[in-house]
Amino acid sequence: MTELEQELQDLLGAEMDGAWVDFMDYVNTALPFLFDAGRPSSSQIKGSQIGSSGFTSWGDLIKSLGWNESSWRAWSRAYKIIIKFPYLRDLDLSASMINTSWNKLKPNFPENIAEWELFRDKVQAEQEEKQQNSLKEAQKQVKSAHSEILSQRSTIDGFNGEKTALQAQNTALTEQVATLTTDNANLSRDKAQAVKAVKTLRSKIENHNSNYWYKRIHKI
Repeated sequence: MTELEQELQDLLGAEMDGAWVDFMDYVNTALPFLFDAGRPSSSQIKGSQIGSSGFTSWGDLIKSLGWNESSWRAWSRAYKIIIKFPYLRDLDLSASMINTSWNKLKPNFPENIAEWELFRDKVQAEQEEKQQNSLKEAQKQVKSAHSEILSQRSTIDGFNGEKTALQAQNTALTEQVATLTTDNANLSRDKAQAVKAVKTLRSKIENHNSNYWYKRIHKI
């Protein structure tokens, strides 16, 4: 690893505490043409530490460090804003925070620390208000859900009551059917007995009549 690679590697990985600015300061000192408009020319690359380190582009060197060009472009945008507003160096802001604030505030970006603090306080107040509104909305949804649960529970209780009543009716009807079935069986038995009795009576009558005519004929 060349001296340039080692130096850049040592400076990488500290975006959140503001040390990323040290990385950008080093790049600005060692490779100032990277901050010019447009892409570096091949002669600039070849005549710089990038070329002497064996790379044909800044992108290739970045990748060799396990980094990526997308992050470089984000840091580069934030660094140019720091160059325009030097007070930002003292705030230890991340590149992401600077870029987000720039996109939100341009062209009225804070000119000094006092204006930045006003902006910061406003952002914090907005965030707190947003959180409070989110909390109120969540509480409202919970209350609504609770009411819906109670309503559903009431409906279920009603269904359970109807179910119990229907079950009672079904039990009563079952008992009635059983009673009617028993009564029908008894009626069928009584009917059979009555039919049998009638047949027996008819048989006796027929026998009596037969005997009666026989006796009359004998007497004649």
